Amino acid sequence: MKHVRDFVIILSTLLIIVFSFFTSSSLFSQNDLLISAQNLCRDNKFKEAISILDKVVIDPETKTDPLALNLRAVAYLYYFKSITTYNSSKTKLLDTAMSSVLKSVKFDENESYKSSNMDLLKEGAEFYHKISIVLLRDSLNGSKSRAYFSNFRKYTIIYNPDFNFKEADIEYYNKRASYFLDYYLKNDKIKKYAEYTISSLNRVLELDSKNVLANSNLLVFRTHIKQLEDKEKERLIEFEKNKIENIYEKKSEKDEIEINLLNKNRIIYKEELKNQKIQNNLHKNEIEIISKEKDFFELEIEKNRSIMNLTIIVLFLLLFISIYIFINLQKNRKAKNLISSQNESLERQKLFIEQKQKQILESISYAKYLQEAILPPKSFLDQYIPQNFIIYKPKDIVAGDFYWSEKVGDIFFVAVADSTGHGVPGALVSIVCCNALNRAVKEFKLNKTGEVLDKTSALVVETFDKSTSEIKDGMDISLLAIDFVNKKICWSGANNPLWYITDSQLKVIKPNKQPIGKTDKIVPFVTHEIVYEPNTTFYLFTDGFADQFGGENGKKFMYKKFSELLVRNNHLAIQQQAEVVLSVFDDWKGNQEQVDDVCVIGLKI
Repeated sequence: MKHVRDFVIILSTLLIIVFSFFTSSSLFSQNDLLISAQNLCRDNKFKEAISILDKVVIDPETKTDPLALNLRAVAYLYYFKSITTYNSSKTKLLDTAMSSVLKSVKFDENESYKSSNMDLLKEGAEFYHKISIVLLRDSLNGSKSRAYFSNFRKYTIIYNPDFNFKEADIEYYNKRASYFLDYYLKNDKIKKYAEYTISSLNRVLELDSKNVLANSNLLVFRTHIKQLEDKEKERLIEFEKNKIENIYEKKSEKDEIEINLLNKNRIIYKEELKNQKIQNNLHKNEIEIISKEKDFFELEIEKNRSIMNLTIIVLFLLLFISIYIFINLQKNRKAKNLISSQNESLERQKLFIEQKQKQILESISYAKYLQEAILPPKSFLDQYIPQNFIIYKPKDIVAGDFYWSEKVGDIFFVAVADSTGHGVPGALVSIVCCNALNRAVKEFKLNKTGEVLDKTSALVVETFDKSTSEIKDGMDISLLAIDFVNKKICWSGANNPLWYITDSQLKVIKPNKQPIGKTDKIVPFVTHEIVYEPNTTFYLFTDGFADQFGGENGKKFMYKKFSELLVRNNHLAIQQQAEVVLSVFDDWKGNQEQVDDVCVIGLKI
């Protein structure tokens, strides 16, 4: 019997050793796979790493391993990044990466990989954001774009719960409104695009009623609708106008209701405190009465045991009442602290908004200072062409319009340009375009205006091609080159014409119908040679002056009226011409908003 027992013990021990060996071997094998996957990720072989990690995360030993899940997220995220440029067709890879990150966070109890997981969540959220913008631009797939924008918000909140989405929402819905407005104007006025545009503008105006871009797009939309003669379309714009106004009214009503509710809560709280005070006094009187009864019962305890038991019951009731009073006092104290914290929160929000507004204005003002640094001083033009004037009126603090001049050898260049957009986006594009002009004449030493514009366009495209997003921004320009030594003048233009007056006759040279920047069909810019005649006045300008709404009927000024103004006042001194042009512009605009940047240069040789 003893031998049987010993045999059973030895057999059990051997089974335990074998089981432990196979368990450790399995775990050791999974660790080898993880090391192999890490090396593949380090060598940017993400697809091979994925095939390994997909097996690791379904193994019972490692399916909850936060490191394995973290590595899987890295492999899927960077494989997605390597094979597509914010394209929605491969987003299942991105979705898998984000799912793995969330599981890694869940099982990472010691937060060993917290920093890496948060970085992955941040990068993934940024991918969703960029894909949502690309979908708007490329396919106008509104529902998919909103879905990916929602994912951006979802994962951003996880890694940064305090993230302020206001600016991101304004940027997204502004772009959404701009793309749909452009489609509406280009696609036979399809009604659904108008509805998409208005819904997006409503969202921006709910967040920022004074947003410049949203109000500008709304003005363009309204102006276009006003030009339609169909009564049904006039009814539609009135409907949309009332809709936006109702949003403001509802917001005001909502704020008023919340304020009234808060005041009512304060009144109710005061009444509750008053009632509680009365109840406390009643309880105090009851306690005094009970105390007297207690003394009486203690004196009579020897006479009647039943009276003693009643006294004990009363004491328990007293304890219960005291606890009840204490609980009510605690509730009142919490209510008071809640109201106080709400008031402090409102004050902090107000201060935060004021600080943000101040920072934005300071940033834009500094951007104006930087933009002015690229504009040539008037004294530079006076040195070579004494009879000149410059009219420069940005729509906002900074502008997309700019003027440029440079002296290279015997040739004096002067240009007026209109970059894509206005405000801060237009100003940024203008800096890129100005830099390209400088490189074309200084670095590449080109002197024919057509060749200068060809090289400038190529440099602008090269600059924007470095971005992972497709950028089609550029500029329209009128470029004049004067050779005072050899008595030669040449000119080239991109969408902007050249006007010049000689012997009281206006002459017009048409530009190439293409912008500076990325375009579908590239044609070399034409260099026009102009006869050098003294007392000729050249006018270089953007479309801002002619496109300004105003007058009695709120219509555009138009190019015809602009040319007649210049011819009519050509006999005046050059500075007097500038004063007349400015005066006419201000009178025409009146109380209307300036719709675009304005830049006009006059040169008399």
